[in-house]
Amino acid sequence: MSYAPWPEPFLQNMRRQLENPGLYKAFLEALGGRRTAGLRFNPLKTTRAQFLQLVPFDLEPVPWCAAGFYFDELVDHPGRHALHAAGLFYVQEPSAMSVVPALDVQREHWVLDMCAAPGGKSTQLAADLDHTGVLVANEIHPKRLKALGENLERWGSPGTVITQEDPSRLAQRWGPIFQRILLDAPCSGEGMFRKDAEAVATWSLAKVTELAALQRRLLAAAHDLLAPGGLLVYSTCTFNEEENERQVEHVLQEFPRMSLQRQERLWPHKQRGEGHFYAVFQKNDSDAVLPKRTLQAASGNLGHEETRLWSQFRRDYLLQVPLLDQDIFALQLRRERLYLIPKMLPTLVGLRVLRSGVELGQFKKGRFEPSHGLALLLQAQHCVHGLELDPDDPALEGYLTGHVLPGTSARGWGLVSAGGHGVGWAKESGGKWKNHYPKGLRRSGSVH
Repeated sequence: MSYAPWPEPFLQNMRRQLENPGLYKAFLEALGGRRTAGLRFNPLKTTRAQFLQLVPFDLEPVPWCAAGFYFDELVDHPGRHALHAAGLFYVQEPSAMSVVPALDVQREHWVLDMCAAPGGKSTQLAADLDHTGVLVANEIHPKRLKALGENLERWGSPGTVITQEDPSRLAQRWGPIFQRILLDAPCSGEGMFRKDAEAVATWSLAKVTELAALQRRLLAAAHDLLAPGGLLVYSTCTFNEEENERQVEHVLQEFPRMSLQRQERLWPHKQRGEGHFYAVFQKNDSDAVLPKRTLQAASGNLGHEETRLWSQFRRDYLLQVPLLDQDIFALQLRRERLYLIPKMLPTLVGLRVLRSGVELGQFKKGRFEPSHGLALLLQAQHCVHGLELDPDDPALEGYLTGHVLPGTSARGWGLVSAGGHGVGWAKESGGKWKNHYPKGLRRSGSVH
């Protein structure tokens, strides 16, 4: 039997690794079949029951993720739906959803996602933190930062800091301050073969060797950043033992205080997914004292004029800002921009930070202009007025493509919402809603 699409050295590795000819055949048949598609709803914004009432998709639960569902991508196109723009769900390959639950994130934890882009696992971590603690989402590659920033902003998590650093530099700067670390490592991507032709075309044994060396360096940094008693989850979307089991052995040999709690593989011929590997380690320093974190207080540094303009905007347009009204976060002014951030953060001075918290808006010539991030933290009920639309209303597609929408005689800012959930801002004037959906996010075409 010929398996022309797959590199021959890859086939030889898998034949040796799986040993049983029947399992090998089943694996290759699965790899040549249809890819799986999934999504996770956002528990920071909705409940499971409410989500299922809102969405028009035919969904099946993912067994290893309480928020996850399968969908048929030949029938449904969730990524084009307005509720996706509102941050009510994230489109993610189902087997990738298995990793974050293994990290056992608890409220108030400080969590690091070392290689975070495009943000699927970061959004899952933020959901587990439930607006407590701190999540640092790090990504060293500048081309991948844009997607990470957009996905986390849509998710609505002010407790997140996005950095662009080599993890070894973070380790030098911070030391062991994180109770949970996820290292979803760059890998040869064999689990991407049936959905990404480029993953097949760029695969080589040399690449596997090169990536394995990188993975070891990243694991060393993760060890140095992990607090005593903390958990580290190492994961890949590849099947290669060199990048999986051999890395587990390396950690146990190099770092005596690290113990393996468990490891698991998800195979495309055994589970409904593209495949994943993860290993859970614990840093066994039960007698050690948790190193004192270097903290940066998020102080309210607004001047008199900024306080007046922000208060005026709230009076005129907002009935409530739940995350601010509950005293969970603090306001911080940075270069005329107002942010909602955690009250305590690790020291960020000297680091490349894309964003900490969520931008609420900008002070401009005697006025406050709200940012897209604020809209994504709100629901229709939190605003004085706006345009509340059904999620499948064609007007929402018009809004997302930048169209002006019919308005009323009122004036000023209003929230455009889908099913009650904020999608973006519009400004009403002259009987029309002027579109303020960010130009960089506007789409072309129509909803399928």
